[in-house]
Amino acid sequence: MSQLPLESAGSECASADRLMHRNLAYMLLGFVLQEAFTYDLSDEEQALVRRSFEIIRSAPNSEPVILASDERAAMRAFLQRGETRLSTYQRVAGVFLNGAGLLVLLPAIARDTVQQVIVFATDGGALRALVLVPWLVSIALPLYAIVLLLRDLVEFYFAPKFLQRDPVRITRFSLAGLTFSHDEGIEAKAHVVASQARQPEYAEFVFGRDRQRPAEDDIRAAMGSIASPVRHSLMMRLRVGNNSTKVTSAEMMTYALDMSGSMDTSLVQEVARMEASIARHVLHLRRLVLRYMKALMLFVWTTLVSFVVISFLAPGSSFSTQTAVTLALVLYLLWAITCIFLVRLPRRWIDRLAVEEERVDRTGDRSAPDVQDEDIHTFESRVTLVLVISCVVFAALLAYAQVGF
Repeated sequence: MSQLPLESAGSECASADRLMHRNLAYMLLGFVLQEAFTYDLSDEEQALVRRSFEIIRSAPNSEPVILASDERAAMRAFLQRGETRLSTYQRVAGVFLNGAGLLVLLPAIARDTVQQVIVFATDGGALRALVLVPWLVSIALPLYAIVLLLRDLVEFYFAPKFLQRDPVRITRFSLAGLTFSHDEGIEAKAHVVASQARQPEYAEFVFGRDRQRPAEDDIRAAMGSIASPVRHSLMMRLRVGNNSTKVTSAEMMTYALDMSGSMDTSLVQEVARMEASIARHVLHLRRLVLRYMKALMLFVWTTLVSFVVISFLAPGSSFSTQTAVTLALVLYLLWAITCIFLVRLPRRWIDRLAVEEERVDRTGDRSAPDVQDEDIHTFESRVTLVLVISCVVFAALLAYAQVGF
């Protein structure tokens, strides 16, 4: 019980040490790196870096954002391209919702293997019960992979928090809502907000008349947030002189926009959120595909081994009990050894596609950056550790089956 905090504290200390050394290296080599990067930039890119640095260094909201008409047109075009790109990512991720081959292979493992192994192991004798240990491991490992796959699916489609002043905690859909940017035209934006506030049909259209409406306490609590300061400020002004405690349709519409992530942002902020959203979808989709490939390979290999094992353990088999148990343990040992290689096989395929130059430092040692997804790396490490331990246990059970009986 007390070992976990010590291990986490040790890992945090190690991470802090690595971060300190890395920051120290950046401090010592910062000027050299800056000159090296600047040398490779074009004049336009250098101007962009200088202007971005000035904006970040300046006080917040110290100067208004004034964009030319062609810059606004380019931003609108980028938002259209971003929406198309996000819809493509969503369609790709939708393929994983049906489970594809995993749903076909899962009944084969769960039905035939469970029935045959359980009947064989509980038919009497300690020798038969030895098969239960490797069978449980072979079932648990693919199920662990598919649980992580389902978790990644949930994290892909839902986001608890959006950018730009969003204190509301809710399982929002990963695709953010969209509102008309206020800096596109104050008059036009004001008419849009006023129409939604005056006409209750908009709130009824969003929530539906026959559906369960949100609790008034939740709406009142959301009114105190700053996710949509423009509309909330308007709601406070509309409340002046109104003694009714009933939630208005304008407040319900503001609540609906907050919950859907439809925040009143400027055109610049909308483009910034679009870039962040695309990056989030790409990283999650990359992890999702890798997770699916690993889970599919584990399921296929486990299914093949399970079919061979149950052929040895079937009641009508011509093998003796000791021979059947020995063959089953040998197959499960082979399965565990092979899975150590299979769990890393998709990433090996990807590494072969990456053609990169070898970097040789002054000492002659070759080094190349190896940046991988931490979740995938953790999954591979955990599965490898379990498989190595399983190999030792399976070998011990195999020796015990030969000597002890």
